[in-house]
Amino acid sequence: MTHANTFMIGDTLTGMQTLDELGLPDADASYRPFAAVDILGDGSGEGNGAPVVSWHWAALGPGMADILASFLDGDISGYVFIRTRLNRLNVTNDDYQWMTFEGWLHWAEGDESVPALHSLDLTLTFTGLIAHAEYPVS
Repeated sequence: MTHANTFMIGDTLTGMQTLDELGLPDADASYRPFAAVDILGDGSGEGNGAPVVSWHWAALGPGMADILASFLDGDISGYVFIRTRLNRLNVTNDDYQWMTFEGWLHWAEGDESVPALHSLDLTLTFTGLIAHAEYPVS
């Protein structure tokens, strides 16, 4: 059994919770299968490095960003497990592909926009990702 189509985050693989369970809306996600594109001598490109995922919210209500920040224990980055949507649709149906990863969560760079206790335009980045073929449910 798997959580096929939902965003999840946790400190451990089996301890992941859905964003909904945490009281958060789903993110607008992006996925790159590699960290950088290197231009080769013949002018072609080559992807190198581990996958990178970004989660973005145009707006979060009071306290919602704090829920996400709790995974960092006061640091700017922390090691987490996530389940996220990829950019590609499945060939056989009209649904996105999903994957479970472990890797580094990095808090938003630069100034945070927090008018009236709301977080606006928040983007979190996950790097150094290692894919897990299946999410186990106990």
